[in-house]
Amino acid sequence: MKYSSTILFSFLLLLTTLFVGCHPKTESRKDLRLGNKKYNKGLYTEAENYYLKSLEKNKSIEADYGAGNAIQRQRPIIHSDLIEKMDSMATAFYENGLTNSTDNHSKLSMLYHNLGNLKYSEGLKDKKIQKLELSNRKFQEAVENYKSSLRLNPDDDETRYNLAMALYMIEKNKDEQSRESLNDKNQDKNEEKKEQDKKDDNNSKEDNQKEEDSNQEKNGNNQEKQPQKQNKKNSEQPAAIDKKTADQLLNAAQRDENLVQKKVEKAIVGGNKYEKDW
Repeated sequence: MKYSSTILFSFLLLLTTLFVGCHPKTESRKDLRLGNKKYNKGLYTEAENYYLKSLEKNKSIEADYGAGNAIQRQRPIIHSDLIEKMDSMATAFYENGLTNSTDNHSKLSMLYHNLGNLKYSEGLKDKKIQKLELSNRKFQEAVENYKSSLRLNPDDDETRYNLAMALYMIEKNKDEQSRESLNDKNQDKNEEKKEQDKKDDNNSKEDNQKEEDSNQEKNGNNQEKQPQKQNKKNSEQPAAIDKKTADQLLNAAQRDENLVQKKVEKAIVGGNKYEKDW
């Protein structure tokens, strides 16, 4: 009877061991520990795989945090075209980690800190290509994450420094935007002035052309009037006469002159004062 009790106890112990060993939460912790070991050795790809296995069995802030970090550590050896995708994946893990309720303020603080770093990095990338408005939105998101991190861990000097840098970058972007806006206004004014100068120049050319056309028209009128004046002058001149008519007029004039001469001689002989009675 005692032997049977021992066997029964051993059997129950084996079942308990198998049950506990196969419990998803327990297996998840095992994968998490393996992931941490690989991460500390710099084997980030293997670490990521273990963290993912851990998350498949049980959701935990530690596994999300580890997966996000492992992905971030792989960025320098990943082709540049994949960096944006890697950052998005890491962000997703960090944000998933925030949804897990936990009293571990230290872990939550680090999640917010890392999220802030990702947003800060995106802000720098957008700034580099002069997308200043989008860049400031990313920097502002970084600021909010850093603030959340400091609420959980007020003594974190690194997070405080990063917060100050994000706020500085926001102001720097605003200054650049102000200068760009001022330059755009000055450029618009210069364009308007050029356009106005062009209009004034065209108007001046039009006025000169009109004046030239007017002068040409006046000169044309004068040229047309000149022949008319000449014609009028010519029309006042006596018409040419033939030789026969000229001889007749000359003979008539001579007869009249002889007649007048005879009258003068008669008046002198008779003592009469000469009077012009013709």
